Amino acid sequence: MAYKLNKTDGTLLTELVDGQIDNTSCDLTLIGRNYVGFGEALNENLIKLLENFSSTATPQTPVTGQIWYDASEGRLKVYDGTTFKSNGPIISNTQPQMVAGDIWIDNSENKLYFFDGSDLVLAGPIYSSAQGLSGFQVDTVRDKSSVDHTAVKLYVGGTLVAIISNEEYEPTVVEQTRLNIVGKIFKGININDRDNFRFYGVADSSNSLITDEIDSATGLKKRKSAAQFIPSDDNGTTTGSLFVQNQAGITIGRSGETRLFVSGNFTNIKNEIVDKGFRFRLLNSSSNEYEAIVMDAQNKRVGIGLELGETPRADLDVSGDMLVRGDLTVQGANTTIETTVLTIDDKALELAHVDTVMTLDQPISATISSLVVEGETVTQSGSNAVGTVKSLSSDRLTVTLEPLNGEFLTSTSASLTGSTSGIWYQSDLATPVDIASVTQRKNTTADGSGIIVKGTASYGDSFDKWIKWINDTSQGTNWEVSDNLNLVPGKSYKIDDVTMLRENAGGLFHELGVAVEEASGLREVGEMDRLRVHSSMTLDELSGVPTITTTTGLTIDSANTITVKSGVNPVKITGLVTTDPVTGNDADAANKDYVDTEVSSAPLAMTLDVSGMPDAGFATLEENIIDTLNFLYPAVEKRLNTIARVFTYSSVGGVSGIDVQSAISYESIGVDFSDISGPDGGDANQQLVEDIGFTGNATGVVTLNVTRTKRNYKVVDLGSGNVWQSYVP
Repeated sequence: MAYKLNKTDGTLLTELVDGQIDNTSCDLTLIGRNYVGFGEALNENLIKLLENFSSTATPQTPVTGQIWYDASEGRLKVYDGTTFKSNGPIISNTQPQMVAGDIWIDNSENKLYFFDGSDLVLAGPIYSSAQGLSGFQVDTVRDKSSVDHTAVKLYVGGTLVAIISNEEYEPTVVEQTRLNIVGKIFKGININDRDNFRFYGVADSSNSLITDEIDSATGLKKRKSAAQFIPSDDNGTTTGSLFVQNQAGITIGRSGETRLFVSGNFTNIKNEIVDKGFRFRLLNSSSNEYEAIVMDAQNKRVGIGLELGETPRADLDVSGDMLVRGDLTVQGANTTIETTVLTIDDKALELAHVDTVMTLDQPISATISSLVVEGETVTQSGSNAVGTVKSLSSDRLTVTLEPLNGEFLTSTSASLTGSTSGIWYQSDLATPVDIASVTQRKNTTADGSGIIVKGTASYGDSFDKWIKWINDTSQGTNWEVSDNLNLVPGKSYKIDDVTMLRENAGGLFHELGVAVEEASGLREVGEMDRLRVHSSMTLDELSGVPTITTTTGLTIDSANTITVKSGVNPVKITGLVTTDPVTGNDADAANKDYVDTEVSSAPLAMTLDVSGMPDAGFATLEENIIDTLNFLYPAVEKRLNTIARVFTYSSVGGVSGIDVQSAISYESIGVDFSDISGPDGGDANQQLVEDIGFTGNATGVVTLNVTRTKRNYKVVDLGSGNVWQSYVP
């Protein structure tokens, strides 16, 4: 029975007879039922399908829609019922015959077209190869943190004119070179040639300026029109604040008489006309105008709170009370306070508080001086003296310091180091600044400091009353008082808060304080009932018996012999303490107990032959020796720590080289022990020695070795009485 094989559209391709194959209806081999050897044809069909009939020759019996790989062109083609057509781009320098869906690459202009069946449309690029790269190009740019960013580049005639970015970053140096830019890429349109590239025409934002302020209604940045700006050639008014973002500031006046500007760390108000002053005028609660601050440039004076039109009469003229909430420093030769009552809340009044003034050998550099600030700590190498800066002269040669520690030295090798400005250098040499001279606080600068109460006027101030500190190097530095000191009743004279002289409790007489220890200038002391020496010794006769009582040891330091006697007869001294025979001082006095102890605890010495020891009953040689020592000198009869030094020796003999066997003669007899009863019986003809004798002399070597040892023993108490015990000295 034959197969009817239909195509996809239902038309008959062929009728396939059983047991036959058909290789003419199409380019595949069609296999009939029960065809022998169908495997080869089937597998070849699969191979042809896999390779899309790959060949340089066109398939012989194609069907519509069949795909063929043209090996000569390296391209897939589809059979449209008439011919095989390529389904990929057509590359040609002239426009080819095209059907809907064809893509054409114009390789003469490097452009890509597609045909929709009616129109040939340019896909890109929009420029020809002769025009050069023009238009937009998407690129990836890496920043210095190794992060990639997407950027759109705009080219004209092969030249990159702008980069569009949605974020701000700084590309790597390599990327900047590639893009022909320097520095950052900003959010927006970045023009490469910023000096020459222009936008022509009117933009919406050109009618106003965009500020950084956000409009809460729209969420967009606010815009300012021309009417909202202050004119430069006419009067103007603003309801906002004015921010001048430069150091030059604001200049006022037709000729620029007054300037408000910033220089360094200072904000300045300057009059540019010579000797012209400056005023701050205010109205008080009574609507009266007054001079709040007046600055007199000609006389270099400042007035505060003056009447209208009044000028200051001193360098600082304050009309009214003055309250200083911080430290007040007054520099000058004289300070006069004309007041009835002077009240000082501080607990201490310091005098002779002299500044340290250093004169440098060269001015410090302008760079360093600009960093020097008041209160900066300065340290001198070598002396390690420390002070804080109070002022630096305009010529940078004189420094005034508040001394903190140590004494600054005139030095040509020690450097000065500031806590904020570093090492102070000379202006023209890279070497540390040296100190040419220095004046500073010393005892000499404090000489004569004190309090003076003025008396009757006199040329020599002879009626003044004063307390002064005098730096007298020959007589000693002291406080000196020009008049008598009189303590009121009930008060005492003290040193270090200890009473030296006072009125007694009854007010009848005066007495020295208990802390008075020396009176080296006394020539005579009246009769005393009792003499107390410090707090540990008393010489007392009030009890009727002269007694010396001490609470600590008593030392008698005599340059010669001390004799103790009653009249002409010597007397007995009792109460002596037994001194320690080992740790006691050689100069200690000895009592009877000490002498008895020394006799009974005298060291012992003996020699002992210990050959053959230990004897039976002793485990060690030491036990044997101690037993012998205890027999001769029982430990119970000795004082503790009595020492025994025992010299022991032992002798050991030896014989070598003597042939005794050759000199011995003996006779023996045979004995039969075979009849001896027992489990084993005995052997017959055993030999017994009958006689032994010496027939000659034997010679050899006999040696004797002696061992000597030093041993030490001590009497100790182990809890059950005194015993001898070995010890190492």
